[in-house]
Amino acid sequence: MNGVIMRIVYMKKLICSILFAALILVFPTHSFAEVSQSKEELSSNSSSVRQHGTITIPLEVTNNSVSDSVYSDFSTQATKIVYATVDFWVDVDGSTALGNWIITMDDKKNKIIHVNISLVWSNGQKDTFNYSTNGVPTYVTNQGETVYSSSGLHSAKLYGGVSVTGATGFNLPTNGAKVTFTTK
Repeated sequence: MNGVIMRIVYMKKLICSILFAALILVFPTHSFAEVSQSKEELSSNSSSVRQHGTITIPLEVTNNSVSDSVYSDFSTQATKIVYATVDFWVDVDGSTALGNWIITMDDKKNKIIHVNISLVWSNGQKDTFNYSTNGVPTYVTNQGETVYSSSGLHSAKLYGGVSVTGATGFNLPTNGAKVTFTTK
């Protein structure tokens, strides 16, 4: 009986490994590649330019599977690190800038329950995203917009954080996540 169960477990692991390898081979490589074009190609294709930056932020989450242990006069609780990815970029169309952001929980067991994010533009405008998600998603996304009166180099910073299930939540770096871009 134990031999049969062990064979079933082994076969499941083998099938999962094969499926994972097939997924890696099938997934299009261009999904990860950055497109590089000259200024002439960009201006001839369209006036919209995408300038992109990605930040990975670690989250510390209490591991409830390990109970408190008492050593000497203090108690400790085991923790594990859970990751979320913050993807932040700006699309530029002439003098208009569109700030886009996505926060994705890498550990799908943790859901985002509240968002409190601010998008601050270098022209002084601020877009605030403060809401409950209700559907407890594993990612949230939004977009802010501003128009610059002068062309040139500008920047946008993302501040704030999200609350998640299974943890107290996390915040972006205190100095913000910054993307620079050029308007025409």
